[in-house]
Amino acid sequence: MKIRSLLAVLLILSMAPASLIIVSQLSLQLPWEPSRMTTVYTSLVDSSQSSLINTAEYSLKILFPYDFIEEGDEVPWKQLQRLYKYRREDYLLNESPEMYADRKIPELWKYAGLYRICRESGLDPANDSLSFVVIEAGLKAGVRLPPGGPEQEGRDLLSIHGPKGENISLNLPAANITDIIIIDRPLEGQGYPELKMTPDQWSLLIERMTPRIEGLAVDKGLLREAERGAVQLITDLFEGAGFEVDEIRFIP
Repeated sequence: MKIRSLLAVLLILSMAPASLIIVSQLSLQLPWEPSRMTTVYTSLVDSSQSSLINTAEYSLKILFPYDFIEEGDEVPWKQLQRLYKYRREDYLLNESPEMYADRKIPELWKYAGLYRICRESGLDPANDSLSFVVIEAGLKAGVRLPPGGPEQEGRDLLSIHGPKGENISLNLPAANITDIIIIDRPLEGQGYPELKMTPDQWSLLIERMTPRIEGLAVDKGLLREAERGAVQLITDLFEGAGFEVDEIRFIP
């Protein structure tokens, strides 16, 4: 009976299309505004290569470029403007950490990449420090289970122990960001009194900033929250089948 229950749980975690929906929800307010992280037990969704469990969502509004400046820093916009104008040939090199032996960018060049993205997007904070761009984003994070059913992956996924075979330990892949959605800018005359941009400038800005937005969400704990949600979900599944979960480890 225990083996049947175990197989049933594993099948739930790897089947497609998924059919499990758990509606419990926990909201946390982060220490910076405006932001909101919601841990959500969601549908188990099918992936072409693996089963995906989304267990955390993160919604945020960003004032570009100012939300990407560390607290207390004063950016030398005017100096960066001159460097961008007169040293364009080596500007890209100097803003890259690969150019330095200790991979630490000097203070002067710390925000060179951010300034370059501003200029490419039609914004120059050296001339107008009050202009900004609002970016609204939603991110999801979760755990991708190994491909294949329990017959192929069961031994790598979990170990069964205890005197009656009722205790289990699981090794799962570390949580990752699984989806990011950038909300389109509102029609002209709506939304924030922000910088006007062409569609091409907006597309370029989003392309450049997506990795930074992901990094911002990771720094604020999105992946930790996703792993916490995965532990709760998977523990509920196995304990509902009569097993005791001793440990769930996340392997990078």
